[in-house]
Amino acid sequence: MKLQMKIKLFDNLGLKILSLLIAMILWLGIVNMADPIVTRTFYNIPVEILNENAITDVNRVYEVVSGKKIDVKVKGKRSVVDHIEESDLRATADLSELSRVNAVAINVVLKSGNSSRSNVELDWGNAVLQVSLEKKITDKFKVDVKTEGRLDSNYVLGEVSVQPNIIEVSGGKSKVSKIASIGVVVQLDGKIEDFKADLTPTLYDSDGNVITDTGNLILNYDTVRVSTTIMPTKTIPVSFDVTGLPKAGYRLVQTDFQPETITVSGKKEDLDRLERLTIPLVIHGESDDVEKEIDVTRYLPAQYKPAENSKTISVRCVIEKEGRRTYTLSNSDIKVVNLPNNLNFSFEEAASKYTVVVTGSEDDLKNMDISSLGAYIDVEDLAAGNHVVTLQYELPDGVKTKSKCKIKIRLFDTAETTPDDKDTVIAPSTDE
Repeated sequence: MKLQMKIKLFDNLGLKILSLLIAMILWLGIVNMADPIVTRTFYNIPVEILNENAITDVNRVYEVVSGKKIDVKVKGKRSVVDHIEESDLRATADLSELSRVNAVAINVVLKSGNSSRSNVELDWGNAVLQVSLEKKITDKFKVDVKTEGRLDSNYVLGEVSVQPNIIEVSGGKSKVSKIASIGVVVQLDGKIEDFKADLTPTLYDSDGNVITDTGNLILNYDTVRVSTTIMPTKTIPVSFDVTGLPKAGYRLVQTDFQPETITVSGKKEDLDRLERLTIPLVIHGESDDVEKEIDVTRYLPAQYKPAENSKTISVRCVIEKEGRRTYTLSNSDIKVVNLPNNLNFSFEEAASKYTVVVTGSEDDLKNMDISSLGAYIDVEDLAAGNHVVTLQYELPDGVKTKSKCKIKIRLFDTAETTPDDKDTVIAPSTDE
């Protein structure tokens, strides 16, 4: 019985072995069809740089020329490759192995996972990291503060401070040497109270352009804090306290100054106490007009600061010999006579002033004022249009004028409206 079974087991042995081989091949084919070998490419894998101190320890800096990112092909079974993420790949370049041509081979590994990953193949085309080397230098720069925008009209910019005010920059000599200044920009739009801001410094070259290629530059501070003071303002009148007597035989005629008001800033409680600025001016022994540019800051208490357009005042003290008077007329001091009924009248310059010089004995002049001049213009026989007329006077006996003033006027039909920009008077010309 046993012998018989043994004979049957070995019957057609070759055929049985062939059947087994065919079954195995079919099984492998089915498996490969279900889980084939595939290749997947991961693009722009960042290269991690190792052992930077191999360069920095010898007081040099590097900059990557090429090889910052590489493409990696991953080959293996689909069931494995499909579960690999970009984060599973680690690409490194060891600067301690830098060659004479400043290149180092890049190595890529698949981070540890299940054992099935051991059969995965990686291909990055033997990519290398290429760097340039340069001597490292360090320089220091003052932080400049610039402002943009406008404050509310009732406020001005006070003190602006920055901390730290000096920044140290380290890096390759070629890049550090391009830096001319470091600055930050403070936005002021609509601000009405003190504020602080943490700002990122910007590098500028000698032409004032922003340096965008910072490469291997390192700043010892990434941000600076800017503290800005916003001050309220107040507009106050100005007056002059003129003291002293002119030279014998001369007299002070008048004191003119511009501007007649100034704008100052300060703390609110200090501004509430300030009503006027009075500036002393001495004219003792003078025989000629005294003209000066007054520095307002010399007369303002320390807690106040003048606005930019209020830092100086121009003043003139008119001094003349006795027996002579100088008057300053405005449009309202001039009468218009013989105006036709069908015409209206306007001055070409509304804010103009006219200097009139008269002479005579002191007795004749001592009681005179602007109204005593009897200043007028005669428009008789003039038609509608623009005209230049001579200012005339009705002077007291014994008084003469040494001035001739030419005035631009406009006559127009009564039905026409006077344009605002034509309601002005031309400045006079004075003939001595």
